[in-house]
Amino acid sequence: MADQGTGRLCCCPAHVRDDLGTIATAKALGAGEQGPVMAESRFKRLLRQGHDDIAELLDPMIQAVHLLGNAAPVADLAVSLLDWTPRRRLRWAQAYWAQPATAEAPHAPTL
Repeated sequence: MADQGTGRLCCCPAHVRDDLGTIATAKALGAGEQGPVMAESRFKRLLRQGHDDIAELLDPMIQAVHLLGNAAPVADLAVSLLDWTPRRRLRWAQAYWAQPATAEAPHAPTL
């Protein structure tokens, strides 16, 4: 029997109708023509989601896909759902606020 977390993982990418390829999801969320696609307060709530249970992360990630008009990078979404660690959240924060990633990023930003 398949792991429930893995089965749930399919829920979010299933909402994507147009794969954006290699762009970071967080960069797409922070880079709208009229400002960020996802409000900063909502993005901060997303970053605060725990990594112990994929189910906690699914709704905010699905909302992110919908905010992007169902166009998102499928591979980045899948990897992020499986590896929602403080380091991954720091990368998302850097991409959303367009800061260059550093080689060593041991701690997530304080939100």
